[in-house]
Order: sequence, then structure tokens, then C-alpha cells
Amino acid sequence: MFFTPVEFIGELQQQPLCGCRSVIVLKNEKIYQAAFYFVDAHARMITANFLGKMEDEVSSDEVMDTLKEVANMIGGSFIYHGEMEDYKLGIPAFAWLDDQAQPNLQDGLPFFLDGDLFGLAVLTQG
Repeated sequence: MFFTPVEFIGELQQQPLCGCRSVIVLKNEKIYQAAFYFVDAHARMITANFLGKMEDEVSSDEVMDTLKEVANMIGGSFIYHGEMEDYKLGIPAFAWLDDQAQPNLQDGLPFFLDGDLFGLAVLTQG
């Protein structure tokens, strides 16, 4: 298990460029989608820490697998701590993002590491 502290305070200097997104669906009579957008450098850092490697040693497939697992862990925690025991997790998904697929910061909750934007969490119902 790895641990990465994040903060929910910080200052956005400009619209960040997120390199990837992992998504998990929580299903019951209502369906929620939790999407997690990551800045590239931090996505690689999470993966390296998770696998016990150096950041320059991780592959794109390892980043994808790790961030899908992160979405799965956060989704499971949300069900448990959010008193949503009747909900089931879907299979996590992952996508690399280009300039046109960037998240709208106003749609989610940005999170930071040492004052730098780490990523953005977006929960939608649909």
C-alpha cells in the first residue's frame, strides 16, 4: 500500500494541463461517476510510489493500471464512508487526454501537493 498526501487548498496560477483521467462508476437505482484527472508528473509519481520504482522507470501501461486502481480504491472508500452500502462499483476506466479533453476546473474539486495542482476530482450523477 502506498500513501500520497493531498491538500484541498492551493492557488491555481492558470488552467492546468491534465494528462490522464481515471473513472469509476457507482451503481444502484442512481448512477454516479467519479472521475479523477491527473497532472502528468503527479500521475507518474503516484505510479512510481505505488510500484516501488523510480519515476523514470514506469511505463505508460503501469500508469494506466495504477490510476485505475486508485479510482477503484477511492470509489470503494466512497461507498463505505458515504453510507452507500447498496451501491456496486463498476470496472474502472482510463484515458489519456489531449488539449481538447481537459476538465473544467469549476466542475470539480482540485487537489494539491505542496501547493502545486495534483489533479481534479469530479463527481457527476447520470
